[in-house]
Amino acid sequence: MEKHFTSLKVGLYLLILIVLQPIVFNTLNLERSKTISIIGHLIFILIGILLIYLHSRYNKDKSNN
Repeated sequence: MEKHFTSLKVGLYLLILIVLQPIVFNTLNLERSKTISIIGHLIFILIGILLIYLHSRYNKDKSNN
């Protein structure tokens, strides 16, 4: 059951990033330039990977106690 909730949280992190990305892009007009658009997508992907890594790290430390 614990693994289900962990994957649910990771899914929610990714869903939040998917929802926030177009809002940020439209607000900052990042879709004008192809290079800026690619860099923006990479930043969002790296933020998602970082959140998943921190979440798994936190859960590993929590389960050891």
